[in-house]
Amino acid sequence: MSIIYLIAPFLIPPVISILNRKLGYLSIVLASLYLLIFSLYKYPYELNTPFITMSTIVWILTSIFSIKYDNYGNCYPPYMV
Repeated sequence: MSIIYLIAPFLIPPVISILNRKLGYLSIVLASLYLLIFSLYKYPYELNTPFITMSTIVWILTSIFSIKYDNYGNCYPPYMV
């Protein structure tokens, strides 16, 4: 039953990204924070908890970078995109 609670937050960001890219990045940050908190409190001594912790931190940092970089992404000519 807990796998549904882990997958459901990651089904929402692609839909939000269609409407607004920055809100999609923000929703990925929130979903990753949810996964991080869930894994640390629900399964603190499991073997995969360090991997989940590292991967969610990477997703959070990547999404924050993407939000900030999104303003600079329009400087390339159309043939390079």
